[in-house]
Amino acid sequence: MKKVITFFTSVTLGAILSIYPGMEAIKSQSQQHFLVERPAPVIEEVDSIFEPLIGSETAAGDEGNFERTHFYNDPDIPDEVEEAAELSEITYHILPELIEATLEHESGFRLNATAETDLENSVGPAQVNLKCKDHLDRIERLGLTVEDLKTYEGAVKFNADYLGWLFANYEDPAEVLMRYNGDKTGLQQYWKDGTISDYAQEILERAEELEAKHGKK
Repeated sequence: MKKVITFFTSVTLGAILSIYPGMEAIKSQSQQHFLVERPAPVIEEVDSIFEPLIGSETAAGDEGNFERTHFYNDPDIPDEVEEAAELSEITYHILPELIEATLEHESGFRLNATAETDLENSVGPAQVNLKCKDHLDRIERLGLTVEDLKTYEGAVKFNADYLGWLFANYEDPAEVLMRYNGDKTGLQQYWKDGTISDYAQEILERAEELEAKHGKK
């Protein structure tokens, strides 16, 4: 996957890594869990709950053709979230458990979840902030509505597409999650000394727990 990076960011990261050499090791280790290159899947015709992600910058597969490689049914995760997350894996090459952990952290999988500090603007299981123009553009491009974001399918569709875009541009799972959370202060701290925000750390740890629970580790 090609990393998109500006000259300024490249210089900045070089300076950071010279000060904090362990940062690159953290990045490499965590990427093995959440963003691994996979061989082309064996194609089987199955019913898809997704319409094609038209206009997605990161779409890399055919959501209508999917081979399920792991069979589990986690009683703590809604079936619709599990199915949608697994279908997203073939498109974005993101482990379903990272998507599941993100939605669990954001909303506890509650369909009617609203942010305590922003009751009218962050909606659904993925807690999509409707005041963000980039989010509104993504919603439109994916053919979603605000009401769709209050469903598991719509929430996973938005979450996977946004995470896929962030990974394509930033690669580092910790940075991706802090950007997903809009945590500018946390990002500055991370660039300074490698400290991962509580938000990102909790999701990364939970995703690994789910991987182990689902027999993938």
